[in-house]
Amino acid sequence: MKNSFTIALKWGALLGVALSILQLAKVYSRGFDFYAFGPVLNLFNMLIFIAILYLGIKEIKEDCFDGIISFSKAFLQGTIMVFVGFLVVFLYLNIQYGFIFKDELSKVNEINREKYKENLQKDSITNEEIDHFLVLQLDLFKIEKEKIVVMANIDSNNKIIITNRLDTVYQHYTNFLKNRRDSIDLFTLGKFDEHSKATLMAVLGKYLTTLPQNDSIAPFLNTIISNGTLNLSPISPLNVRFEKEKSKIPQYSNSFSAALFYSMSVIIFGILFNIFVAMYSYDRKKKVEQEDQIEESDTENVNETEK
Repeated sequence: MKNSFTIALKWGALLGVALSILQLAKVYSRGFDFYAFGPVLNLFNMLIFIAILYLGIKEIKEDCFDGIISFSKAFLQGTIMVFVGFLVVFLYLNIQYGFIFKDELSKVNEINREKYKENLQKDSITNEEIDHFLVLQLDLFKIEKEKIVVMANIDSNNKIIITNRLDTVYQHYTNFLKNRRDSIDLFTLGKFDEHSKATLMAVLGKYLTTLPQNDSIAPFLNTIISNGTLNLSPISPLNVRFEKEKSKIPQYSNSFSAALFYSMSVIIFGILFNIFVAMYSYDRKKKVEQEDQIEESDTENVNETEK
């Protein structure tokens, strides 16, 4: 009879090698821009777990337990395979990040930042973030106003007119932006910048139509607001929130930390798949039949004794 632990080690090592190859495939798949291979590789990842755990437990079941294995034993053998697979993947990833692809860690860190920011775009913007943005935006417009005043050599009277008109436009824009949240989708972090810019230009356009066509101050007002909207990236609520929360993003400085983080998924997913494979592999019917045979044999022995 074969040793079940040896068989589990063999299939666990095979699991680790297969998952390591998959990790290598993920590195090369990032270079293909024409198709996202992530879902395909995730499907292969699932199939590898299920197939190897099933075949390993099946061999142990037939060669070590005469075709009958309990759930606890099946789960135990599968768990051994999972942990062996984890060690193999952990060792491989240390080699991958430390020797084969030395620049891979920086790429992984950048991908983690991009994914985090992409997910952040779906979050709703808070009223506090809108207020903070509006204050900083007004400061930008004031700076642009001072630049225009100096460059165009505008006198003090016209400067007061520009200031009043800028305040009027900004007040209408602020009220419209804060009090008419018609669509919640427009107030997600990812869509707010374009929505606020479109709202501001719409308010400005409507306000300019109320001024005389030959008004000499109108072009200056339009230039101030147009130039101000070009420098909103540093104060964007999305970028501000990202800067505050970027410390939460996993960043790896060495191969050990990265290898440990990614190889831990082998244990997590492995245990989950192992539960289902063990439940499928153990034979409840044969176990019940065997127990019935033992009970019948015991009953016959008792009857013979009584006779």
